[in-house]
Amino acid sequence: MQYSCLPFEATHAFSNIFLDYVAEKPALRDFYAFAPRIGHFAQMIANKKFEPSQRQTLVEALKQQYATVPNAPTAQIEALLQPNTFTVTTGHQLCLYTGPMYFVYKILTTIRLAEELKKNYPDYHFVPIFWLASEDHDFEEVNHFHLFGQKITWESTQKGAVGKFATAELANVFAQMQERLPNWEAIYLESNNLAEATIRLVHTLFGQYGIVSLDADSPALKQALRPVMERDIFEQASYLPVQQTNERLAQAGYKAQVNPREINFFYLREGFRERIVQTEKGFQTVQGEYAFTANALKQEIAEHPERFSPNVMLRPLYQEMILPNLAYIGGPGELAYWLQFKQLFETYNVAMPVLFPRNFGLIIQKTVGKKIAKLNFSMQDLFLPEAEQKAKITAQTTGEPVSLEAQRHAIETTFQAIAQAGEVWDKTLIGSIDAEKHKTLKGIEQLEKRLRKAQEAKAETELKQLASIREKIFPQGNLQERHDNYLNFSLNNSSVLHTIYQTLEPFNNQLFVWQEEI
Repeated sequence: MQYSCLPFEATHAFSNIFLDYVAEKPALRDFYAFAPRIGHFAQMIANKKFEPSQRQTLVEALKQQYATVPNAPTAQIEALLQPNTFTVTTGHQLCLYTGPMYFVYKILTTIRLAEELKKNYPDYHFVPIFWLASEDHDFEEVNHFHLFGQKITWESTQKGAVGKFATAELANVFAQMQERLPNWEAIYLESNNLAEATIRLVHTLFGQYGIVSLDADSPALKQALRPVMERDIFEQASYLPVQQTNERLAQAGYKAQVNPREINFFYLREGFRERIVQTEKGFQTVQGEYAFTANALKQEIAEHPERFSPNVMLRPLYQEMILPNLAYIGGPGELAYWLQFKQLFETYNVAMPVLFPRNFGLIIQKTVGKKIAKLNFSMQDLFLPEAEQKAKITAQTTGEPVSLEAQRHAIETTFQAIAQAGEVWDKTLIGSIDAEKHKTLKGIEQLEKRLRKAQEAKAETELKQLASIREKIFPQGNLQERHDNYLNFSLNNSSVLHTIYQTLEPFNNQLFVWQEEI
C-alpha cells in the first residue's frame, strides 16, 4: 500500500480548538503544561514523581488482570517497577470488536510514540498503555460496529458499568454475522466480562508491539483516589477550577466540552452506576436508590473506594495518579476537554501530561482508487464540499457549469433604471417595481437550477461514481475512521495493521492516506 499525507486544514473535518492546539496558537498556551514536542519530554520525565510503592501496586494489578491471557506482556509489566520506566497512554470505550477504525489508530500512535521516545531518550523505558473505559455505563455507544455495510448490534438488558457485562450472550450476535471470526468469538465467549475480553482482544491485535491494557476498576488502584473522592464530594474542590477554566476558554473564543458538577463521582455496585448528589440529609444516588449520612459516606470511601467511579472530568486525574505517565494520546474531542483541566490538576498537585494528538487515517481500497483515478481527483478534491465536487466533475465532462450571472446582472441594471424612472414620475410604484425585480430574479434562479440539472444529467455516470466514492470515504456522512470497523480492511488484506504501524509517525500532524495499488 502506498501512502501520502494531507494537512488537517485541507480536510475541513477538525474543530478550531484542535487545529489551534496543534498549531500552538497563543490563545491556548495557558491551558496545558507542555506542547507535544519531542524535546519537552525531558522536562516531563524530570517532573514526574512516582513512588516505588505506587509502582508495586500498579504491577500487581496488571499481573492479576493478565492472569488468564496467553503470552502476557510480562516483561513490559515488570519493567514498570523500575524508576526509569514511564508510560504513554491512550484510552477508549470497550467497543465491540474494536468499534470504529480510530480505535486502531489511537493504539498504534501510542505504541509508535513509545518507540520514538526510546530513540530520543535511550536511558529510559517507555510502556504504551491502553486504558479501558470499563466504568462507563453508556452501553449504546459500545454495543455495535459496522462491517461491510451491516450494523452488528449487541442487545442486552444488563445494567451498570459496561466492563462488568457478561459476554456469554454474544453467541447469539455472532451467529447472525455473515463474516465469522472464530478466534475473536472465542475471546469474547471465553471471557468473564467485556473488560476481560477487551484486554485479550487488544493483546491479540497489538501485543506484538508491546501494548499493555489497564482496567483501573480495581480496589487496590482506587486507594490512591481516596483523597480526591473526599475533597470532591465533601468540599466540591473540583468544581471551581474547571468552571473558572471554562470561563477563560469562553473569553478566548472556545466552547467547553464538559461542564463540572458539584460532585463528580458515581456510586458503583453490581449492575448499578449512578451519580452521587448532596441532599439536606446527606448524600444519595441521583434516583435515591442509595443514601448516606456524611459520616457513613466517609466510611464507605475508606472501606470500599472501588465503589466510587470518577466521571469524565476526574478520570484523567485518576489516570495520572496511578501511572508514571508522560503523555495522553487522544483525538480532537478528548484533547479539547483535557484543555479544561490544567487548573484542576494544579488543585490536586498532580502533574499534567503532554496532550498528544493521535494519528488520523483513511484507507482507499483498490476498487475505490480506480473510481477516483477515473474522475481525475486529487486527495484534496476528495474533501471538497459535495457541491464543489459535482461542479468539478460537470466541468470536466460537459464544460463549465451553467451560470446566468451575467443575465442576473443585466436584470439588476434594468430594474435599477426602472426604479429611477419611478422616483421621478410615480414613487408609489417603487414597491411594485422591487417586487417584480425579485420575482424575475427568482425565476432566473429556478431556470439556472434546471439548466444545471440538465447539464449534470450528461455527467450521470461520473456523478454516480462520485456518490459511490463518498459513501466509502464518508460512510453515512462521517469520516471513514469514525464509522468503519478494522475488519472491513483486514479481512481482505491481512497485512494492513502492520502496514499502518510501520508508516505512522506520531509527530506528523496530518491525515495519513493509505491506498492499495491499482
